Order: sequence, then structure tokens, then C-alpha cells
Amino acid sequence: MISDHRLLKAMEEKGYKELTPIQKEIIPIIEAGFDVIGQSQTGTGKTAAFAIPLIEKLDAQLKKPQIIVVTPTRELAIQVAGEFKSLCKYIPGVKSVAIYGGEPIQYQIKAIKQGAQIIVGTPGRLMDHLRRRTLRLQNLFCAVIDEADEMLRMGFREDIETIFAAMDDGIQKLLFSATMPKAILNITDRYLSNAEHVKIKAESVVTDTIYQTVVTVKSSDKKDALYRILETKNPTRAIIFCNTKHMVDKITAELVEKSFTADKIHGDMKQNQRIEVLRRFNDGNLQYLVATDVAARGLDIQSVDLVVNFDLPDMEEFYVHRIGRSGRAGESGESVTIVTHKDRDKFRDIESYMKKRVEHVKVPSIKSMNKAKIDQFVKTLIETIDELDLKDYYDIIDRFEKLGYSSRKVAAALLAKNLLLQQKSESDLNDLSVFKNKKNYRAKDKKKKNYKNNRRKRRR
Repeated sequence: MISDHRLLKAMEEKGYKELTPIQKEIIPIIEAGFDVIGQSQTGTGKTAAFAIPLIEKLDAQLKKPQIIVVTPTRELAIQVAGEFKSLCKYIPGVKSVAIYGGEPIQYQIKAIKQGAQIIVGTPGRLMDHLRRRTLRLQNLFCAVIDEADEMLRMGFREDIETIFAAMDDGIQKLLFSATMPKAILNITDRYLSNAEHVKIKAESVVTDTIYQTVVTVKSSDKKDALYRILETKNPTRAIIFCNTKHMVDKITAELVEKSFTADKIHGDMKQNQRIEVLRRFNDGNLQYLVATDVAARGLDIQSVDLVVNFDLPDMEEFYVHRIGRSGRAGESGESVTIVTHKDRDKFRDIESYMKKRVEHVKVPSIKSMNKAKIDQFVKTLIETIDELDLKDYYDIIDRFEKLGYSSRKVAAALLAKNLLLQQKSESDLNDLSVFKNKKNYRAKDKKKKNYKNNRRKRRR
């Protein structure tokens, strides 16, 4: 299937041990020259599914745009361009460039003129280059529309149609989308020719690798529940999703105030700020990333242990995209969703959409939170003992022993001093959970429904 040894070497370095289901199905179709409609959720290896065969078809000697990829966001454009770059690592002369708004257009014009064959960009900036005639499509052999449903949701339909209309009829066209609303089907009917439709079911992507739980609390207890969850689980890296930029700002500020290493990403931030935050998070310099749904789709975020839905998303599919940031590429992951009274019906809709019931659990107690802190303290202390030379501190221990205090007593006093500062009192909110389990959750609804019915009968 893949014949170029240079491409295979780059794939091996990236850890591609075997092709994902969508790659197995789509690569041969693209190699054969057919148009493709690919339907799959995030985390399936979709970018490599179209990048690998297109790289093999590309002419490295021709220093003109040959492949164009249209993406809904700047972050996704940067990620896709980066994927092409890493796969072309051992193929001399092949260049990819990401073009998007928020960056001086002169830099992008220069990159295109220097011979970039792969152009990845957002609709608005691509249209700008086409109008300026700084991007010409005469040598194009393939166009890719990525995250098409997200682009329609953001109002880019006319831009997509304009870009398609600017291309020659014989150009291969590939369209990828998590969902296939009627508007997308209209575009594919109009611009794609005898396209092969490949669909990878969501159930095989997300639900098998991610341990999902939900906690139900009063609206006023949401933040307390969040902090207990984070302190108890203490993930290496986690994403916390909120629905509004205001809430992202608020949660991030409070996390930093509580000495968590956290930062944020949302649409009001400048592009260079967002890229820098993502870099720090991927490098392991941030434990927590607080984000709106801009980070849920398409971004290259690796090795996330935990996803917390502080707010329930407006659409069922967004829930799947969010938790899909954890448990990628076969790795195990975990998600916790914080639900209030008003969210219950919406969360049932999410369960129906996934065809899966999510386990209802209690918010971690003060006792379990303190135990988690002790476990983490012991782990850190063991690492200190194993890694540092402690001989310089033995004299201090000897001083205590001369005063009649044993080493064991001194160690216990130091532990007490450190741990008491970290632990919380049982007098704090003991149990934030409104519902102890799913059975009680539904029993409460039934009781409420019976009460309403009895009131109606009495009125009659």
C-alpha cells in the first residue's frame, strides 16, 4: 500500500505501528484517485489517512501548490501542516505552510513563493490569497475539506463553495466530517464526483478506551466539586471544558490562585498566545488547560489523562469530541462530567446519543481527598530520598537525637507540619453529591413526577 521508504521511515518514527480503521479504508481509495467522503470522530487518525497517500502522489520537484487543505480553525491548520511536515521529514524539497488570519499575510506570501506544495489554511485567509492572486491553483491535484460540519456551523459554507468553484473539474476532492447534515450532503452532491463514502462508527472510537463518570451537584457547589476531583485524581495533564470565555477566565484564575499550574485557551486570545499555551501544555509544563470547545476538535493535544466537563456542552457530539481528547490512539483515558439539576435531561440525551450509560459517582469526600494528598506526598518524598544526596542533613538529625528526640519522632513532626497545611477539615462541605447513585437519581425524578400528577388530580 505504502511504497516510499522515506515516508515509511517517518511513520515509524512517529510511532505508527499499524494503520487505524479509517486509514486502512481510505488510503487505497485516495491512491486510486477517487473522491472521498470520510465520516469519523476526532482521534481516529484521519489526518494521516489523507496525508500519507497524497504525499506519495506529490511531485517534490514542482515548487507550486499541489495540495490544499481547508480547516475551520487556525489551530487545526497549524496541526495539519505540522503533520505533513513530520511525514515529509525524509523527502527533500517538500514544504507545507499554514495560512490563517491573525498573522501578517506577507510572511505567508513569501512561504508560498518559496515553493510550498502543501497549503493548509482557514477559509477566510485562503479566500484573501485567492483574491490577491498570491495563491494559484493551476497545479493543484487534490483539495481536502477537513471538519466540514464545524465549518458550516461557523458560517463558512459560501467560502467552501467559492474555493471549490475556483478549482478545475478534474481535481480530486476529499471531505471529512464527524456528522453529515443535509447542507454538507448538498455540497458533496454538487462538487464531488462519484465519491466513495467511508464511515467509522463513533462507538469504536471513544467509549471503549475512556472511563466515563458523572457527578451531580447543586449549581452553587460546582467549583468545590471541581477542585475535589482535581486534587483527588491529580492527573499528569488534564483539560477542563467550560462553555463560556468568562467561565474559562474565572476557573483559570482560581486554579492559579490555589497553586495549580494552569492556563487557558479561548477565542478572545491572540493567536501567538494560544499557540504558546498549547506548546507549554504539550511539553508538560502545564498540568491543567482550561478551554472552550475551540480545543475540543482538531488540536494536536497528546497524552491527556483526564477530561473534566465543568459545563455540559450544548450539543451531544461536542461531549464526544471533548472526552475524545483523552484515551487517544488506543491509550486509556478518563472523563468526569459535573451535572446540576437543570442538566439532567440534557445528559440523558448525551447517553442516548452514545448508546451508553455513564456511571454516576459521588463527589470525592474530604477523607479521600486527604488520602490522595498523603499518597502524593509520600511519592514525592520517596523520589527525593532516591534522587538526592542527603548526607548534609544528617547533622541536623543528630542534633535532635542529642536532645532526646528519635529520628522517627522528628520525621513524624515534619510530616504533620507539611500535611496539615495541605489537608482540609471534615467540617468543610462533607458531601456535595445531590444523588448518591443512578438509582436515587431516577427515583428522585419519579417522586417529583408522581407529586405533579397527584396535584393535577386534586385540582380536578
